[in-house]
Amino acid sequence: MSIFYQLVRGYKVLYDKKILHQDLKPDNVLIDRDCYKLADFGLSIFYEGYKFTNKREGTLNYIALEKLTKLDYKGNPLSDVYSLGVIAFELVLGRHPYIKTQGKR
Repeated sequence: MSIFYQLVRGYKVLYDKKILHQDLKPDNVLIDRDCYKLADFGLSIFYEGYKFTNKREGTLNYIALEKLTKLDYKGNPLSDVYSLGVIAFELVLGRHPYIKTQGKR
């Protein structure tokens, strides 16, 4: 089973339970042999009925842009999907989509 497929399956469990992880990144993926699991639920919340504030939490390189730019941002699973997309980009191309690699444009 591919790495990304395993991460998406793990996220589907959170999504079905209406949980926002809010800090999906490679450092929060545990590996046991060929099994990849999401970890570090310290920022996770049940987003239905949650009283969101202007506080923005997560790792800057993996935070969805709307979470940073919208003053009235309310938690949304799409912000976690964005983070998964950044991870997928890194898996395929071996680099972050917005971080310039040395000597390249």
